[in-house]
Amino acid sequence: QALADMTPAARGTFNAFLSLRKAFTAWSRSLQPANMPIFTRALNGMKNSLPGLTPLVLGAARGIKTLQDRVSAGFKS
Repeated sequence: QALADMTPAARGTFNAFLSLRKAFTAWSRSLQPANMPIFTRALNGMKNSLPGLTPLVLGAARGIKTLQDRVSAGFKS
């Protein structure tokens, strides 16, 4: 019903959009074999780097806690 209510110009634009979406989907899927392994490798690399980030995260947490403690002490005095 919504399509029937559209003007011819609006229907033409809508159909052009659908055509673009279909073409983009086909194009994107055709490129996946070349591109997805790159992203998969990057995601696995990020996962594998997490343990190495532990000291940095713990140090940042200690620094933020120290800052919060000092700010709280300043408000109390």
